[in-house]
Amino acid sequence: MPREKNNDDLVLKAATLYYVNGNTQEQIARKFGFSRPTVVRLLKQAREKGFVEIKITKELPHTTRLETLIEAEFGDHGLLEVIVVENYDNDPKAAVAERAAVYLMQNLRKDHILGIGWSSTLMQIPDFMRKCKYAPKRVVQLGGYVGGIASANAQDISLRLGLNFGAPVDSLPAPVILSSPAVRDSLLTDPVIKNTLQWVEKCNIGLVGIGDVTTQSTLVRAGYITESDMSQVSRQGAVGDILSHYYTIDGTEVSTPWQESMISIDLAQLKKIDNIIGVAAGASKVSSMIGAIRGGILNRVIIDVALAEALVDQIPG
Repeated sequence: MPREKNNDDLVLKAATLYYVNGNTQEQIARKFGFSRPTVVRLLKQAREKGFVEIKITKELPHTTRLETLIEAEFGDHGLLEVIVVENYDNDPKAAVAERAAVYLMQNLRKDHILGIGWSSTLMQIPDFMRKCKYAPKRVVQLGGYVGGIASANAQDISLRLGLNFGAPVDSLPAPVILSSPAVRDSLLTDPVIKNTLQWVEKCNIGLVGIGDVTTQSTLVRAGYITESDMSQVSRQGAVGDILSHYYTIDGTEVSTPWQESMISIDLAQLKKIDNIIGVAAGASKVSSMIGAIRGGILNRVIIDVALAEALVDQIPG
């Protein structure tokens, strides 16, 4: 009489064939006359019963360990991948930007419509771009430009990337925050802006920067909002922003006085994009990054070691 499939001897036999003898799951299935899923269950039982102990004898690189810990902590919030970058030449933003460029070169496809946000880190990505196997179908600006701050301008980043890819660029030739909702509504009727916003809705991959809530914020330095405005947003619990949308540590969006005067994709629409990559550097961005992840905005993050270590320090236990 054949043995029961959950018999300990059978579990041990399957585990020995797989882990010691190097047989494949398919080979074991044929040997026993089982289906491959049954073999998978037997091997799982071997681990659960303590018949098999798996350990890694080589110590993980520090960056890989950080990636693993952060992915385990925040995976339930939709975070699929963490890429931690070693700093070099004391310029963590450049290191993160270079790794983001590599990610694009390795992962862009011909059917991609690439949405671009802004930050001083994103601004450096075009400097590191080389020839891609596939260029995206289009490059699209996700929010209006930030005038007066040359180091963080979505329009410039989009145009430079489009030139690198040889792809058409749909820009938003308007400031990210306008003087009033009426001015914003009027500009939304402009054919160029209307066309770009239609392409924004079709984006399936995007790069965004992560802002913090300080008086050194790009929006404050550019004169779009005042230090008093920023203090008010901080009192409401805001810890960071993406494309001028502010949110709390648990990812809840904060209402701001300029919310109805913005030309920018909103967070709900941003979450619908298949793959949003957040790039940031520096331990000071830890709360901003946690809020963005908990809010379900980001699918992947590319960060430096200092920010990764700060994130791990926030993991309970």
